[in-house]
Amino acid sequence: MFRIDNMRPGDRGSNCIRIASNASFPTALKLYSNSPNWPTNFQSFINLRIEVGSGGTFGDCNGFTPHKTAFDGTLDQFVALYTDFRTGVGPWTLPGKPPNSLSFRFTWKFSPSAPNSSQSVTTNEVTFTWEARENK
Repeated sequence: MFRIDNMRPGDRGSNCIRIASNASFPTALKLYSNSPNWPTNFQSFINLRIEVGSGGTFGDCNGFTPHKTAFDGTLDQFVALYTDFRTGVGPWTLPGKPPNSLSFRFTWKFSPSAPNSSQSVTTNEVTFTWEARENK
């Protein structure tokens, strides 16, 4: 969703993604990150807000309507706390009447107070996973 080159303190951005399911039974959808070897030099200076709603598509937030804030903290908090389905953010219930979908808007901001040591650093990729399981 993001490739950010030459990020500077105060920079920000957002992007959306729509998650669809063709399951014919109710499912519980959760979001987590399994990003091993996450560096420790600047991720606490990246604020991350994840909203769940409707509208918008991959790479396009036009028409996105937020319904709830799923996460509001730093990127390192998300990566450390939400590591699998058991600990993931959610669940959001999809009713099992295709097409089922939810949209998510990710908004980030690199803190204006980030120290010089957090700049000019290359970081690993962060992977976000949405997983749906039968909702019994």
